[in-house]
This record gives sequence, C-alpha cells and structure tokens, in this order.
Amino acid sequence: MWLRDLRDYFRSANAGAQNVLKRVVITNGDWLVVFLDPSDAFLEGGNRDPNRILVLRDHTDIETRFSELFLHLEYQRILGEAPALTPGEIGFHLSPEAVDRAMHGLRLRYIEQHGIYEHSPVIKVAPVVFVRSRYGGWLRVETPPQEHELPHDSGRLPQHLNELEQAAKDLLDEVNRRLGTSLQTFPLSRHYADEDAFEAIRGVSECAENDYLIVTVRTTTGRKPEPPVWLATRAR
Repeated sequence: MWLRDLRDYFRSANAGAQNVLKRVVITNGDWLVVFLDPSDAFLEGGNRDPNRILVLRDHTDIETRFSELFLHLEYQRILGEAPALTPGEIGFHLSPEAVDRAMHGLRLRYIEQHGIYEHSPVIKVAPVVFVRSRYGGWLRVETPPQEHELPHDSGRLPQHLNELEQAAKDLLDEVNRRLGTSLQTFPLSRHYADEDAFEAIRGVSECAENDYLIVTVRTTTGRKPEPPVWLATRAR
C-alpha cells in the first residue's frame, strides 16, 4: 500500500515539473529506504533496478552505514556541483577534523570581445580550492572579485602564470589559516582513480555558459626562470 502511495505522490509531484526529483526517501522511524533513481522505480518504462534502491533494515543498520547514506543524500552530490564559499565562510560549513583533502582548481570564463572590425577572445581565470569532507561532500572556495586575464602577448605569459601561481598558493594558505589545518594538495592521479570523488568533481565541468570549473595540479620545472605550469585535466 505505502509503495503505491509513494509512487502516486512521486508521479503527481513530477507532473509538469521542470526538474524531476532525484531522490525519494521513506521510513517508519526504524527502517529506511532510499530510491536513488526514483524515475526508474516509479515512472512508466522504468527498469525497477534493485541496485538503485538502498535499503537500511533498522536503526542499527542506519548507524553502521551512515557514511553510505550521507553520500547518497548529500546536497552537493545530488545537485552535481560544489557550492562556492569565501575563505571566511568555510569554517561555518566544515570543521578541521572533518577535512579529508584539498585540490587546486581554476574558474575559467571565456568572453568574446567585440571590436570595430574583428572579435577577439578574452579568457579570465581565478584560483579555486576544492575541499572535501571525510563524508564525501565537496566545498569550493573562491576569492571574488579576484580574477586574472590571460594576456594575448605571449611574452607576458610567464608573468601571468607566476601571478596565478601565487594567487593559488595564497588561497590555499588562507583556507588553512581559517580552518587551522596544514592541507597539502591531493594528487590529481589519485583523484581520477577515486570513482566516487571524480563523479562529484570531474576534471572539467560547466557551471554556466562559457563558465567552467577545472581541476588542476601545479608542477614546477625546477629550473629558473621558467614559470610554474598549470596542467588542466580533461573530463572522462
């Protein structure tokens, strides 16, 4: 009976809705069931895949598997993007002991500048630090309105890269200061190997038209005066 009522509620809630509900949870206060793909479970034509249904049999099962439950219901995981915070805000969202890792990133925006006779591209970037909690949720730290414009003159590129390198270091230092931590950046290769982490924070993601988030790794050549190099990943 309750499954039929739940199905009818889901269908009525999604009738004419622009966005389909991404999770449905039902509980009697002891057991708890999470439908990870309610469209598959309740809409016509669904496969009713049992692997897309999480069943926790009682409160002991919930306590034992709390991290699994959190991962499936965590806001950013469902939304598919990391919320943006300033360094001053991160301490209100994450305690130092809950921090798992940090990674560098870039916010990149492509703009077409209209001239009198021709158009020219303008690329602006800003450093980002991605911070992951030990429960699997991601936060994104930025420092608006700080941004850096990619120079058209290749001779100015080393200075641009050095400025961006310093800005990224300053941002990570500020995150550590605010959290009281000493985070080092997580290896990008290990991020790609972590399927759950990569699913939440992909190498490249579009947050708006011509506006991208890119996970990056900093490397240095070890020789002067060559500038540090930012290596941008590509999404799978």
